[in-house]
Amino acid sequence: MKYLCSGVSQRRSAILLHVNPKTVARRLRFLSQLARAKQTKMLAQLNQRPIAEIQFDDLETAEHTKCKPISVSLAVEAKTRFILGYEVGTP
Repeated sequence: MKYLCSGVSQRRSAILLHVNPKTVARRLRFLSQLARAKQTKMLAQLNQRPIAEIQFDDLETAEHTKCKPISVSLAVEAKTRFILGYEVGTP
């Protein structure tokens, strides 16, 4: 998990850990399910208390080439920086 969260590729993670790349891909899928469950649980807890301030942030990037721009919008709680939601779109 530390390698994948630090920007190390799946292939390089497999080499560093001396495992098959398929193992890293399966583990990534498993870790995504854990993260999704944790996010859902945290959002449920967040609904029990009021949110005083929300901040929005946008990111402009490209997929493969400059001809395929992508826009990512985030809504975060100002005090804790907890991600409330996001949306990905093409401008």
